[in-house]
Amino acid sequence: MNNQLSSISEVALHLEAATAQLRLLSTFPEAQREDEVKKAVDDIKNRVSVVEEKIEKLSSEIQLLRETMENRMKALEAAAYNDKMRLSNKYRKGPHAELRSLHHYKTNETIPSFPETATDIRSLDEEHVERIALALGWNISGATLCGKRELILAMTGFVGF
Repeated sequence: MNNQLSSISEVALHLEAATAQLRLLSTFPEAQREDEVKKAVDDIKNRVSVVEEKIEKLSSEIQLLRETMENRMKALEAAAYNDKMRLSNKYRKGPHAELRSLHHYKTNETIPSFPETATDIRSLDEEHVERIALALGWNISGATLCGKRELILAMTGFVGF
């Protein structure tokens, strides 16, 4: 953010310098004005070009900040939603109790084919387990398949056996 403020300050300085040159031109005698006007116009063109480049850069940075903020908001919303679902799942009882599905941390959308019950989670294959873990932003590598299944089950909030 400080970088953007300094860029905005630089743009303002370039504009002030161009304005000062225009004021200075009005003080020259008529005979000197033509050459000085050409020099000043060239200098102003250069300054405007620099200002345009800085504005373009600032626009790109602002767009990147917007995208970053949108992604962070989705992640926060997904985390809040998942916390609610974990709390709800905590009160589910039995291996066939319907679990509340969780949301993908990047999109804040329901994870496709999320298992409906604890029994379904315990029968997941390796690929499905890994896909769910990635969607939740978890690194569960190194664990056995059984351990990964139990971790996912625990992370849904389910404790009702």
